[in-house]
Amino acid sequence: MKNVLYFSYSDDLSDKFSGVSKKIYAQTKAIEQLNCNVLLAGNIGGLYGIVGDTERVNLRAQSLLTKKKIMFNFLIKKIKQRNIDVVYIRMIGASPRFISFLRLVKSLNVKIIMEIPTYPYDQEAKSFKGKVYNFLDRIYRKQYKGLIDYIVTFSDDDFIYDVKCINISNAVSEDSIQKNIPVKNTGILKFISVSSLYYWHGVDRFVDSIEHHINHDNNNFPFKFYIVGPNNEEMRKIRKKLEVNNKLNQFVEYLGFKNSQELNEIYKDTHIGVGSLGRHRSNIFKINTLKNKEYCANGLPIIYSENDRDLDGKSFVYKVPADESNIDINSICEWYINRCWNDSDITDFIINYTWFSQMKKVFKTISGGGL
Repeated sequence: MKNVLYFSYSDDLSDKFSGVSKKIYAQTKAIEQLNCNVLLAGNIGGLYGIVGDTERVNLRAQSLLTKKKIMFNFLIKKIKQRNIDVVYIRMIGASPRFISFLRLVKSLNVKIIMEIPTYPYDQEAKSFKGKVYNFLDRIYRKQYKGLIDYIVTFSDDDFIYDVKCINISNAVSEDSIQKNIPVKNTGILKFISVSSLYYWHGVDRFVDSIEHHINHDNNNFPFKFYIVGPNNEEMRKIRKKLEVNNKLNQFVEYLGFKNSQELNEIYKDTHIGVGSLGRHRSNIFKINTLKNKEYCANGLPIIYSENDRDLDGKSFVYKVPADESNIDINSICEWYINRCWNDSDITDFIINYTWFSQMKKVFKTISGGGL
């Protein structure tokens, strides 16, 4: 039985609204089902520690360098205390301190796996601080070869930074797959976008397309677009547009943050999931997203603009161009009304993409083909 340390740096594991935290817990549960002992370490409400343990280190009010020094020292102590065999890292940007940490872990004869959630990611940084971190990452990630055993990626790459890749898909926990999708009233078609509302999600593009639609097209199908996510800069821009356009405001509604239970209830009355519509803005054209799989787990057909090897070509997927063109709302509504799939087609598809099946690929690879 392997002892595994899974750790994240910035994701708040106590945040019940976070899709990333939900994914991390689902992954660690899947690893446990593979007959491994798993320690999950991360930020827990501002304190860093192991989930389920009482020992914590305080990272509040510390500089970034000091935070990482404290965190890495804490993790090394736990690796030694718990006889860890495998360290699974949710990506951290490369830096001198991170490279030193990797070297020390390797000296303890521990296998190192790092998951890169989005690749390539260089174009995602927009702030000055983000660009500085990205500059450091570009310099020091060249040293990953020989330190990191495998990079887990959702892309099609065989090697990233000269490190062998394990290619998996984003997935869902089996217990999140809805077995009985309720019959939905189609008097008003309801679209939903659930995201962290970054610019590459392209929620603004869908809102702009709705505005173009109500100004220039016949509104053949009554519809409403619901937005779930943080009230950040991107959302504030959208809300400002809604405030000055009463007509548009009738078609778009911001719901704020919702937890998993609340989302499940909303999904029961929703018809179409809106995936990323702006990944081209960060120069990404191939990606395998978590949110599309979560929509599928709730029986929702999806619209998106990227290339997704798991979903492209499915009858319940509507692809839009990966550019800034207006999206044809009438065409999407007509596609749904005249749909050629059943809800069970979507949930039958997603059962092949559980975290257990995906993490099994990872641990089978690092074990040389056996578990």
